[in-house]
Amino acid sequence: MIKHIVWRPLGRVLFDHRLAFEEMPFPQAVSMFGMALTFTHSKRYFPLTKAYDWGRFAAKEEPVVRLGVLGGTAQSAGMFMTSTKKHPRASLLAVGSRTPERGEACAQKYGIPRACAPYQRLLDDPEIEAVVVFCPISTHAHWIPQILDAGKHAFLIPPIAANTPQLRRVLADHRARHPELLCVSAYAALAHPVNHHMRQLIREGAVGEVRRIGIRARWPPHAFHPDSIQFNYALAGGAWEDLGPHVVTLARFLLDDTPRQGGVAPFSVVSAAPVCCPSDHRVDETMRTTLRLGDVQVDLEVSFTLSMDTSMEVEGTRGTLHQTQWYRAELFNRLVHRRADGAVLSVWEHRGRDRAHGRASWEYLLDHVVDAVRADVPPPMGSGEEELRTMEIIDAVYQASGLGVRCPSES
Repeated sequence: MIKHIVWRPLGRVLFDHRLAFEEMPFPQAVSMFGMALTFTHSKRYFPLTKAYDWGRFAAKEEPVVRLGVLGGTAQSAGMFMTSTKKHPRASLLAVGSRTPERGEACAQKYGIPRACAPYQRLLDDPEIEAVVVFCPISTHAHWIPQILDAGKHAFLIPPIAANTPQLRRVLADHRARHPELLCVSAYAALAHPVNHHMRQLIREGAVGEVRRIGIRARWPPHAFHPDSIQFNYALAGGAWEDLGPHVVTLARFLLDDTPRQGGVAPFSVVSAAPVCCPSDHRVDETMRTTLRLGDVQVDLEVSFTLSMDTSMEVEGTRGTLHQTQWYRAELFNRLVHRRADGAVLSVWEHRGRDRAHGRASWEYLLDHVVDAVRADVPPPMGSGEEELRTMEIIDAVYQASGLGVRCPSES
């Protein structure tokens, strides 16, 4: 037990990431290790059952956007629900679960007024304006029409659908029947202020002409149980299916590869190397791929079984940008700008004492959700043709890897 709880995360985090820790102030290094220890093992060895004191959070600012969550027992749903309780313009009214017992436990834990089982009870709730979906990817195409038919906006943890043909059907149905409602992939990384700062530097020519982008999305070993949906082919499992849309969309965001910014560049898959799950060779636990997006080389790595790493770099003709943490705004981050000869031009740090009131990426994402619902302000990416472009890249990489596109059941 001691070996699993202490020495494994200690070895993974402190040894594999010793260079990142050397750059961090000591308090942030200790905090990062504690986060890795908790994130990796708390769900398996220290399940949290005590409800939080949600009354300590600030009062809401009317009118709030009234939200419901489908699939509230998902791991990332917990961070979202916590952020919703802290957000002044969003209110979480209900959580949907397949069984009453799991729904009630989730509602009690996060201070949510109502638990709904089955899911349809949440969709029938007239007070809810928008639904955030944390269900398995394979079920998105099933639930999106029902959410829209209920007159509610749909925000989905990416991707919207399991493959490109399925996504085309979902988008066509959305445009034909409910164009007044939103159907959007919710990318927390696109709300991260450091990523916006990085894109602005690229736009201003800080690195010259961009030649290469490298992005990693690696979760630590044992963050997910071997039987979890991430490794289940029937539920559209796979590291590239789950994490690939995030890194692809982030690369496109940095390069302004969107119709709103004047068009998209042609893409091609240079290489795709999967590492498959021992239990199912159709499912990738790691994917490394190199793309050509216009004239830019894009190197991407996603994994469920390697040491935690969400860093990225941009290389140009005049310099480089390197960021240590593109995913979670609440964690320590460092953005370093170097000249082509390696000389440091600037260092921008995102610390606990000076970041925007310690807000998490999910809280910034909720800003976009509220603005989209209340002010009709479109999110940076994630809807319509933009999401279709990302899904085409996801499928192309799967085809190049030899695994084939995800073709799960839609039940």
